[in-house]
Amino acid sequence: EMTMGDWSSDVCSSDLTALLLREGDSAEKGALILRTTEFMENMVRELLSDDEKHALKVSELCDTIDRQIRPFPWGKDVALTLDPEAEEVSIPANRMRLLRAVFNVLDNAWRANETVGSRGVELCIRRNAGRLEIEVLDNGPGYDAERTHAHRSGWGSTGLGLAFTRRMVTLHGGSLLIADRTDQERGARVLISLPIPSVPPAPPDAP
Repeated sequence: EMTMGDWSSDVCSSDLTALLLREGDSAEKGALILRTTEFMENMVRELLSDDEKHALKVSELCDTIDRQIRPFPWGKDVALTLDPEAEEVSIPANRMRLLRAVFNVLDNAWRANETVGSRGVELCIRRNAGRLEIEVLDNGPGYDAERTHAHRSGWGSTGLGLAFTRRMVTLHGGSLLIADRTDQERGARVLISLPIPSVPPAPPDAP
Protein backbone atom coordinates (compact mmCIF):
# COMPACT_ATOMS: atom_id res chain seq x y z
CA GLU A 1 0.00 0.00 0.00
CA MET A 2 1.03 3.57 -0.50
CA THR A 3 1.84 5.95 2.29
CA MET A 4 1.07 9.65 2.37
CA GLY A 5 4.77 10.35 2.02
CA ASP A 6 4.75 8.75 -1.41
CA TRP A 7 2.97 11.69 -2.97
CA SER A 8 1.31 14.19 -0.63
CA SER A 9 4.32 16.50 -0.29
CA ASP A 10 4.15 17.19 -4.01
CA VAL A 11 0.47 18.12 -4.14
CA CYS A 12 1.18 21.82 -3.95
CA SER A 13 4.93 22.27 -3.52
CA SER A 14 6.10 22.20 -7.16
CA ASP A 15 3.57 24.66 -8.57
CA LEU A 16 3.70 27.09 -5.66
CA THR A 17 7.49 27.02 -5.39
CA ALA A 18 7.75 27.88 -9.06
CA LEU A 19 5.40 30.80 -8.56
CA LEU A 20 7.41 32.07 -5.61
CA LEU A 21 10.63 31.97 -7.59
CA ARG A 22 9.10 33.85 -10.51
CA GLU A 23 7.40 36.50 -8.39
CA GLY A 24 9.42 39.70 -8.36
CA ASP A 25 7.34 42.11 -6.26
CA SER A 26 7.92 41.64 -2.53
CA ALA A 27 4.34 42.53 -1.57
CA GLU A 28 2.92 40.04 -4.04
CA LYS A 29 5.46 37.46 -2.93
CA GLY A 30 4.41 37.96 0.68
CA ALA A 31 0.76 37.51 -0.24
CA LEU A 32 1.60 34.35 -2.17
CA ILE A 33 3.57 32.97 0.77
CA LEU A 34 0.55 33.65 3.00
CA ARG A 35 -1.80 31.83 0.61
CA THR A 36 0.67 28.96 0.41
CA THR A 37 0.83 28.74 4.19
CA GLU A 38 -2.96 28.70 4.46
CA PHE A 39 -3.13 25.96 1.81
CA MET A 40 -0.58 23.86 3.70
CA GLU A 41 -2.46 24.36 6.97
CA ASN A 42 -5.67 23.13 5.33
CA MET A 43 -3.79 20.15 3.90
CA VAL A 44 -2.31 19.22 7.29
CA ARG A 45 -5.74 19.49 8.95
CA GLU A 46 -7.18 17.17 6.31
CA LEU A 47 -4.38 14.67 6.85
CA LEU A 48 -4.93 14.66 10.61
CA SER A 49 -8.72 14.63 10.65
CA ASP A 50 -11.15 12.36 8.82
CA ASP A 51 -13.93 14.89 9.40
CA GLU A 52 -12.10 17.87 7.88
CA LYS A 53 -13.86 18.58 4.58
CA HIS A 54 -13.96 21.49 2.14
CA ALA A 55 -15.68 22.20 -1.16
CA LEU A 56 -13.82 20.37 -3.91
CA LYS A 57 -14.64 21.01 -7.55
CA VAL A 58 -14.48 17.88 -9.68
CA SER A 59 -12.39 19.60 -12.36
CA GLU A 60 -9.85 20.48 -9.67
CA LEU A 61 -9.88 16.90 -8.40
CA CYS A 62 -9.16 15.61 -11.91
CA ASP A 63 -6.37 18.14 -12.49
CA THR A 64 -4.71 17.08 -9.23
CA ILE A 65 -5.03 13.38 -10.04
CA ASP A 66 -3.63 13.88 -13.54
CA ARG A 67 -0.69 15.89 -12.20
CA GLN A 68 0.17 13.66 -9.26
CA ILE A 69 -0.04 10.17 -10.84
CA ARG A 70 2.82 10.75 -13.26
CA PRO A 71 5.70 9.86 -10.85
CA PHE A 72 4.12 6.49 -10.02
CA PRO A 73 5.18 3.41 -11.99
CA TRP A 74 1.58 3.08 -13.19
CA GLY A 75 1.10 6.77 -13.98
CA LYS A 76 1.49 6.44 -17.75
CA ASP A 77 -0.88 3.46 -17.83
CA VAL A 78 -3.84 5.50 -16.58
CA ALA A 79 -6.28 6.99 -19.09
CA LEU A 80 -8.45 9.60 -17.37
CA THR A 81 -11.86 10.56 -18.76
CA LEU A 82 -13.96 13.36 -17.26
CA ASP A 83 -17.64 13.76 -18.09
CA PRO A 84 -18.22 17.44 -19.06
CA GLU A 85 -21.41 17.41 -16.98
CA ALA A 86 -19.33 16.71 -13.86
CA GLU A 87 -16.66 19.40 -14.34
CA GLU A 88 -18.40 22.15 -12.35
CA VAL A 89 -19.80 19.85 -9.67
CA SER A 90 -18.51 20.48 -6.14
CA ILE A 91 -18.59 18.00 -3.28
CA PRO A 92 -17.60 18.30 0.38
CA ALA A 93 -14.41 16.27 0.60
CA ASN A 94 -11.25 15.64 2.54
CA ARG A 95 -9.12 16.19 -0.54
CA MET A 96 -5.97 14.45 0.70
CA ARG A 97 -7.69 11.35 1.99
CA LEU A 98 -10.00 11.06 -1.01
CA LEU A 99 -7.00 11.31 -3.32
CA ARG A 100 -5.19 8.61 -1.39
CA ALA A 101 -8.24 6.36 -1.64
CA VAL A 102 -8.37 6.82 -5.44
CA PHE A 103 -4.61 6.26 -5.73
CA ASN A 104 -4.91 3.03 -3.73
CA VAL A 105 -7.46 1.75 -6.26
CA LEU A 106 -5.27 2.79 -9.21
CA ASP A 107 -2.22 1.12 -7.68
CA ASN A 108 -4.20 -2.06 -7.09
CA ALA A 109 -5.46 -2.04 -10.68
CA TRP A 110 -1.89 -1.75 -11.98
CA ARG A 111 -0.75 -4.63 -9.75
CA ALA A 112 -3.65 -6.75 -11.03
CA ASN A 113 -2.57 -6.06 -14.60
CA GLU A 114 1.01 -7.07 -13.75
CA THR A 115 -0.10 -10.55 -12.67
CA VAL A 116 -1.26 -11.39 -16.20
CA GLY A 117 1.19 -9.21 -18.14
CA SER A 118 -1.42 -6.74 -19.33
CA ARG A 119 -1.44 -2.94 -19.45
CA GLY A 120 -3.94 -0.14 -19.24
CA VAL A 121 -6.07 1.32 -16.45
CA GLU A 122 -9.16 3.41 -17.18
CA LEU A 123 -10.23 6.11 -14.73
CA CYS A 124 -13.67 7.53 -15.54
CA ILE A 125 -15.24 10.35 -13.52
CA ARG A 126 -18.83 11.22 -14.31
CA ARG A 127 -22.09 12.53 -12.94
CA ASN A 128 -24.98 10.11 -12.60
CA ALA A 129 -28.03 12.08 -11.43
CA GLY A 130 -27.29 13.06 -7.82
CA ARG A 131 -24.11 11.00 -7.57
CA LEU A 132 -20.50 11.50 -8.57
CA GLU A 133 -19.02 8.25 -9.86
CA ILE A 134 -15.30 7.47 -9.91
CA GLU A 135 -14.77 4.23 -11.82
CA VAL A 136 -11.50 2.32 -12.28
CA LEU A 137 -11.25 -0.49 -14.85
CA ASP A 138 -8.27 -2.82 -15.14
CA ASN A 139 -7.29 -5.69 -17.42
CA GLY A 140 -6.19 -8.10 -14.70
CA PRO A 141 -7.52 -11.53 -13.72
CA GLY A 142 -10.84 -10.17 -12.47
CA TYR A 143 -12.66 -9.91 -9.16
CA ASP A 144 -12.18 -12.60 -6.52
CA ALA A 145 -14.79 -12.16 -3.78
CA GLU A 146 -13.18 -14.70 -1.43
CA ARG A 147 -9.80 -13.00 -1.65
CA THR A 148 -11.32 -9.55 -1.16
CA HIS A 149 -13.32 -10.63 1.88
CA ALA A 150 -10.06 -11.96 3.33
CA HIS A 151 -8.62 -8.44 2.85
CA ARG A 152 -5.90 -9.65 0.48
CA SER A 153 -5.38 -8.74 -3.15
CA GLY A 154 -3.37 -11.82 -4.08
CA TRP A 155 -0.47 -9.90 -5.64
CA GLY A 156 1.76 -8.90 -2.77
CA SER A 157 -0.69 -6.61 -0.99
CA THR A 158 -2.10 -6.93 2.53
CA GLY A 159 -5.41 -5.38 1.52
CA LEU A 160 -5.00 -2.45 3.92
CA GLY A 161 -5.27 -0.02 1.00
CA LEU A 162 -8.69 -1.38 0.13
CA ALA A 163 -9.77 -1.19 3.77
CA PHE A 164 -8.66 2.45 3.89
CA THR A 165 -10.54 3.17 0.67
CA ARG A 166 -13.75 1.63 2.01
CA ARG A 167 -13.43 3.69 5.17
CA MET A 168 -12.81 6.94 3.30
CA VAL A 169 -15.72 6.35 0.93
CA THR A 170 -18.01 5.65 3.88
CA LEU A 171 -16.85 8.80 5.67
CA HIS A 172 -17.78 10.76 2.52
CA GLY A 173 -21.27 9.26 2.59
CA GLY A 174 -20.57 7.12 -0.46
CA SER A 175 -20.48 3.49 -1.52
CA LEU A 176 -17.84 1.18 -2.99
CA LEU A 177 -18.55 -1.55 -5.53
CA ILE A 178 -16.02 -4.14 -6.72
CA ALA A 179 -17.01 -6.53 -9.49
CA ASP A 180 -15.89 -8.21 -12.69
CA ARG A 181 -15.96 -6.18 -15.88
CA THR A 182 -18.88 -7.04 -18.11
CA ASP A 183 -17.55 -5.43 -21.29
CA GLN A 184 -14.74 -7.94 -21.82
CA GLU A 185 -13.58 -11.41 -20.83
CA ARG A 186 -11.46 -10.42 -17.85
CA GLY A 187 -10.62 -7.46 -15.65
CA ALA A 188 -12.10 -5.86 -12.56
CA ARG A 189 -14.26 -2.79 -12.02
CA VAL A 190 -14.13 -0.59 -8.93
CA LEU A 191 -16.85 2.04 -8.57
CA ILE A 192 -16.76 4.80 -5.96
CA SER A 193 -20.11 6.59 -5.77
CA LEU A 194 -20.33 9.84 -3.80
CA PRO A 195 -23.38 12.02 -3.10
CA ILE A 196 -23.61 15.43 -4.75
CA PRO A 197 -25.20 17.89 -2.29
CA SER A 198 -28.31 19.73 -3.48
CA VAL A 199 -26.78 22.95 -2.08
CA PRO A 200 -23.16 23.50 -3.16
CA PRO A 201 -20.74 23.23 -0.22
CA ALA A 202 -19.11 26.43 0.97
CA PRO A 203 -15.45 27.03 0.03
CA PRO A 204 -12.91 26.73 2.88
CA ASP A 205 -12.44 30.51 3.21
CA ALA A 206 -16.17 31.27 3.50
CA PRO A 207 -17.35 32.73 6.81
